[in-house]
Amino acid sequence: GDVRAFINLDAAGSRGRALLFQVGGGTGLARAYQRSFPAPWAMVVAQDLFQSGLVGSDTDFRVYREHGLPGLDLAFYEDGYAYHTALDGPERLEPGSLQHLGDGVLALVRELARSGWAADGSEDAPVVFHDVLGVGMVVLSRAQSLGLAVGATVFALAVLGLGLRRGVLQGRELRRGVARVLRMGAG
Repeated sequence: GDVRAFINLDAAGSRGRALLFQVGGGTGLARAYQRSFPAPWAMVVAQDLFQSGLVGSDTDFRVYREHGLPGLDLAFYEDGYAYHTALDGPERLEPGSLQHLGDGVLALVRELARSGWAADGSEDAPVVFHDVLGVGMVVLSRAQSLGLAVGATVFALAVLGLGLRRGVLQGRELRRGVARVLRMGAG
């Protein structure tokens, strides 16, 4: 009953920065990571791949998530070719990688304790997250990211319409270009 969140530390490799690749807990835990983790490295694409079943393996994150616990899943993945082979062993771990992970998890736990973070009922709410060049991070709810996507689409269509109206773009040439791109994608 006292566990409010978990941090799963995993590896599919032995080097590089620890990657945040799954979040369960809505935007609250992701924002705590965003505020505290030095040199964050995160990408929601990895979460989407794991949770879609396209990645054949899994981590302990799934077990905790299935029990309704909010959490974060962090892992090394560089040097992954040696993972679970005869080459795999503790001597492959880079001290700098372990330091990055240790510093980050300590900062994250301190942030969670300081902020008094508690689950707010949105643990299953999808969250979109990605680092920005390893110096910062963007965290959005799915609704916010959908709003940005719709806004970008409307803007692109407006620019396209303006270009057609002003004669900067030719309709025939635009149709040919779109058809060419579609043929390349299909072939």
